[in-house]
Amino acid sequence: MRFTDLRPNSVFLVAYDSKPVGIYKWRANEKYTENEARAYEANLLLGLTVVPPTMVFAGPLGKGSFQEYVLNHGGSDDTRSAAGQEIGAFDYIMAHADRTSDNALARVHPFGKIAATDNEIIMQERVPFENGNIIISGFVADNLNRPLDAALVDTLERVDPREFSRNLQSMGYSRDGADWSAERLAEIQCEKMITGAAWGGRPIIRPDERPTYLPVQGEFYD
Repeated sequence: MRFTDLRPNSVFLVAYDSKPVGIYKWRANEKYTENEARAYEANLLLGLTVVPPTMVFAGPLGKGSFQEYVLNHGGSDDTRSAAGQEIGAFDYIMAHADRTSDNALARVHPFGKIAATDNEIIMQERVPFENGNIIISGFVADNLNRPLDAALVDTLERVDPREFSRNLQSMGYSRDGADWSAERLAEIQCEKMITGAAWGGRPIIRPDERPTYLPVQGEFYD
C-alpha cells in the first residue's frame, strides 16, 4: 500500500496497485479515531448507509482511522433532498458538531447519494452552560420542522431506541449520552421530522454561522 500525505502528518490517501482504496487519518486524541469507527457502526444500527465503511487502523503514524475511499463529485450542499435528509437525520441523532459540505461528498456511485465523512466530533455529552452543546450541520438546520422523506422515517422507525442506546453504550459512550441520542431518534420516529425538542433548545446552526471558538469538546475551528 502507498500512503500519500494529504494533510501534513495527519491525513493520507491510501492506494493499492495505484488505485485509491481509503483515507487514513491520525489524531493525537484517540477519542476522535474511535468516533470515526463508531459513527460507521451507529449508521448501520440506524439502517442507514451514509457513512463509508470505517475502522480503527494501525498506519504509518500509529493508531488511526481507515475509511473506504469514496469516488465523488466533490462536496454537496443538497441539504433538502432525500439523500440530504439522511445526512441530517444521522447528524441530529449523533449530535454532529462539524458537518460541512466538504465532508458530505456527492457520490459517483450510487448517483444521488451523499457520503458522510469526517465524523470525529459526535455524541456530545450534555453540559449545563449556555451554548455548551451545538449541532453544526446545514443538513440538520435546513430540515428543522420539515417533514422527512417517508422511506427514511420508515427505516428509522424499525430501530428500537432503547436497544440503540444499549448498543451505543457497548461502544463506550456514557449512558446519558446514549440515552440522549436515543431520545433524538424517538423524536424523529414520533414527529416524522426533526423538531429540536429532544436537543432541548440548544443551538442548531449551519457551518457558516459557527463562531471562531466553540466549547464543544474544547476544540478550535478554522
